[in-house]
This record gives sequence, C-alpha cells and structure tokens, in this order.
Amino acid sequence: MLRSHVLPTICELSCTIVSNKSGNTSILQTHRQRTVNFTALGYRTFKIADVYLYPLANVKTKNTMGFSTGLSLFTTAGRELIYKKLRPDLRREIYLLSKSSILNQSVEYMDNRISRYSMKLGKCEITGMYLFAPDVHCHHYIPPHAGGTDKFNNMRILHKEVGQLILQTQKETIDVLTTKLGLTELMIVQINKYREKYALGPF
Repeated sequence: MLRSHVLPTICELSCTIVSNKSGNTSILQTHRQRTVNFTALGYRTFKIADVYLYPLANVKTKNTMGFSTGLSLFTTAGRELIYKKLRPDLRREIYLLSKSSILNQSVEYMDNRISRYSMKLGKCEITGMYLFAPDVHCHHYIPPHAGGTDKFNNMRILHKEVGQLILQTQKETIDVLTTKLGLTELMIVQINKYREKYALGPF
C-alpha cells in the first residue's frame, strides 16, 4: 500500500506526543524544532520535513468570466459594446479618426486604420509614442505598387513623421526628423527594414 511521504512525519509527531504526555513543554519544543515559520505571504506558512504547509487563507480564486456573445464586429449592438470597453482617451481619438477622410483611400483602408489603431492602443509601432488622431499615419508595410493590399495585416500605425522618414530621400530632412523624433538605434533599424520594402537604402 502506497503512503504519502508526509505520513512518516505525522507518525513521528504522534509518537512524540504519546511518549511525552506528562510534559506539554517538551511537545512544543519538539514541534518548534521541526517547524519553520515563513511570513512572506502575509500568513504563517510552516515547513515540516521539507514539506510546505500553505495556509488556506492565502489561497486565492478568480472567477472565469465567459466571453460575451454580444460582442461582435458585425452588428450595431456588438460594435457599441466593443466601443464602450475602450479607454476614454482611445475612444476620443477613434471618434476623430472615424470622422476624418483621406483622398483616394478605400473603405477597407479607413476601417483597418481604426482597427489597427485600437489594437495598438494608439501607439506608434516603431517609437511606442502615443498618437493623437492628427498624428496618425496608417502605413502600407508592403507598398501598393509591389502588391500590397489594404488588409489589416499589411497596415502599420505610425507617427506621421515616421511615415515621412520611411519615404524620405533628402539627407537634410532625414537628419532633422531623426533628431526631432529622438530615434534610438533600434528604431532606426526598424525604419530601415520598412525602407527596404520601398526599395530605399538605409540612412
């Protein structure tokens, strides 16, 4: 019959108690010798024979919330629920983006610009800078002339001046924008990867 590795310790303690019925002090001393007190979790946690006995008071549970079937991109009510869950600052900028228009851009491009902005929590995908609506540039990672589409996975949310830098060929302008944006070496490496897609050399 298999026994838990804790049982010998319990047996030893019970034997100690039986053999020391006449003296409570010796029982407590034996118990203290076998027990280590830990307080890192805010409750007394004991270690007996290399086994940790965690207090039930420190056990935490979390309710698993079911996914709401009402959330949907394809119904008016579902879109309203998604919109309400956004941060107030993002809601304001998304509202401004939805009211803006860009000449010669498709409906798919305009919709995916908002979706991508929301997914990235309003941050530039290269600099990490929070973007207000007037500063948002939705960039085609693969350019349209090279077969790039307006689909979501080809869109990148960038600061408008980062977008200018990707397509810029004038060294003086590149230097000005690089200094103004405070680009790090890692950011410059990323920008140069974008420039490669447009057949432009690194700067």
